Amino acid sequence: MVNERPTRRAGARRIRRRQRFPPGRRAAGRGSTVGESLKPVPLSGGQVDLYIDPRVFHPNFAADLPAEEAAVLALTQRPATGAALGEPAAGTQAWHTIPAW
Repeated sequence: MVNERPTRRAGARRIRRRQRFPPGRRAAGRGSTVGESLKPVPLSGGQVDLYIDPRVFHPNFAADLPAEEAAVLALTQRPATGAALGEPAAGTQAWHTIPAW
């Protein structure tokens, strides 16, 4: 009887967490949605800015937020340059040498 109470609490926490953070496409075995969510905007000189497509921003990146708040974030996001995402890292990556605990 003593062990039933923590199990019920843990189960209730899991249910609340699933309600707050519903499983997305990744849970369905589709993997990351980042690549298909990026919307390129051409710049001069052949470069591109990459934005998260506002149509998929809420379900793919902000599912735990109210739709109105996700819409504001989608419309006010700052872009990443395509060059920055394709640029190789220089030298040894820090996670190889710096402990993370």
